[in-house]
Amino acid sequence: MPFAVFRVDGGSIIGGGHIVRCQAIAAALKSAGWRCGIAATAETIAFFKDFSATYTDIFAVDEDEAKSMKARWPEGCDLLVVDHYGRDAVFETSCRPWARRILVIDELMDRRHHCDLLHDGTVDRNPDAYRDLIPENCERIFGLDYIPLRSEFARLRRRLLPRKRPTLPWRVLLSVSTASRDEIAVSLLDGLAQSGLALTVDVVVGGKPQDQSLQSRLKAMGGRLHVATNNMASLIANADIAIGAAGMAGWERCCLGLPSIVFVLAENQRANAEALVAAGAARLLTDPKDPKAIAALVQALTEDPSVWEEMSKAASSMCDGFGAARIRERIEVAVHDANGSPVRLRPALSSDAETILDWQKHPTTRKFSRNSSVPSLKEHLSWFEAKRSDPRCSFNMILCGDNLAGVVRLDRMDDPDTFEVSIMVAPQHRRAGISRVALALARKLVPDVDLWAFVLPENEASLALFDTAGYEKSARPNWYVHYGEKAAIFAG
Repeated sequence: MPFAVFRVDGGSIIGGGHIVRCQAIAAALKSAGWRCGIAATAETIAFFKDFSATYTDIFAVDEDEAKSMKARWPEGCDLLVVDHYGRDAVFETSCRPWARRILVIDELMDRRHHCDLLHDGTVDRNPDAYRDLIPENCERIFGLDYIPLRSEFARLRRRLLPRKRPTLPWRVLLSVSTASRDEIAVSLLDGLAQSGLALTVDVVVGGKPQDQSLQSRLKAMGGRLHVATNNMASLIANADIAIGAAGMAGWERCCLGLPSIVFVLAENQRANAEALVAAGAARLLTDPKDPKAIAALVQALTEDPSVWEEMSKAASSMCDGFGAARIRERIEVAVHDANGSPVRLRPALSSDAETILDWQKHPTTRKFSRNSSVPSLKEHLSWFEAKRSDPRCSFNMILCGDNLAGVVRLDRMDDPDTFEVSIMVAPQHRRAGISRVALALARKLVPDVDLWAFVLPENEASLALFDTAGYEKSARPNWYVHYGEKAAIFAG
């Protein structure tokens, strides 16, 4: 059984973003048969009380961290994950004797790293951004497609989206988890009170409030306080608007299509905030301690439901909840086609549209299609962008090495736990076993749903493919099903 160790800290001062994303990755690895341990300060372990749900081994590091971790796990680990802004190449090099591979999670670009993989979820991060900070052969895992969220977000997403227009009273979620949380939360509540709107409020804070006025204000408004909650996914799902910092919680809100008002509490959040605003998913609150500004932004969001709907669509298009599964795919040994080339999936990009149309024009591609006519370029581009922006669709390109090799698409059916799977391999890549590998990779994205495939009886190649992949003939004519493993849902 492969073993991963996570070196990560969090708490009332630095918040829980590092902890949350590491738990998401650990849970994804755990679902694939990994054993995971966590190495953190005693303060971090005392502050977060749910580590045992994800990690089988919880260790409080001492002053000489690398030495103490080696003593704790003398057999070593297959992967060391370092998610800590206070650690760099010196620390990572000291762990090399017992860590066979190292994954670093970073966004600051302010120090060198000695790692095999580096993850940075910042929007539009330049692939060369870490050129002088990491080894030349380090694998870069960049962008929003790799934002690691806990699996409950993907499950709620397929049930919730697209969101329905809110009804009165609107529910507002305030999320503040920094050292100045009480002061900021009080200002946010004052702003909501000044708006004069019919609202219900949930306030999430990272630690027990010290300011009694916070609770008295919240009580007067009929709101609820949640301290260091593990129930963020449900709170976001039930909210109509969120107000919070542009850190990890910002991407959780996007996954569930929640329009938000964001502010910047740390410089590494600025790029995220700007991206959210530019995409139309959020409005920027320059000063979270300005009640008048807060009131004005909330009023603007609630007065035109069509604006709210567009924000919800924009938010849901930025993060699909599969980031942890994609990171796991990059961590694990690559799956290869019959020619020995590595095969993986990535979300479809606008630039892929005409390539897909070229494949669809090939005579053998449309031979067994339910629609045998080739679409015009205009029709195809309209369909393509509609599918890419649909939160009920997971549109993935198949890569064989560095080359585009096909498409595998998952479209939610009437039941949120059922998806139709469609697959097309580029003509020049057929007969190399790519379809079989791509179906297996797509299954790993959604291990807990039922996948349905429509196959005409004369399509012998597809019948053989889905039979080999474990699909069963159903009672519905021409439909085959692969049932999800409900126990395979990521825990943690």
